[in-house]
Amino acid sequence: MDLLACQVSQIWRNGVEVAIVSSAAVACGRNLTKGSEVSKNVAAAFGQAQLIREWHNSFGRYQVNSAQFLVTDHGLTDLSQPLMDALKFGFKELQKTIKIWNLF
Repeated sequence: MDLLACQVSQIWRNGVEVAIVSSAAVACGRNLTKGSEVSKNVAAAFGQAQLIREWHNSFGRYQVNSAQFLVTDHGLTDLSQPLMDALKFGFKELQKTIKIWNLF
């Protein structure tokens, strides 16, 4: 993750708009709940904080801010909901930030 953050930070500093799509919250959560049978939702709940912390720490080493966008399957299929407006606003307002899209 650190190597990717280094490379993305360099690209971003050259003026390229960057968005990362990440979907490892469930895997991180399963790691944290070793030995327990938990649902995908529970694993994601445990793993989400770990995942974004790892991204934040990795980009922080290169003095780059990151912001998380959490998107569900429903958010991707129902384009009439306010999500699309929020995403447009977020991109406009967070131009000095690497966007991390966590798909659940």
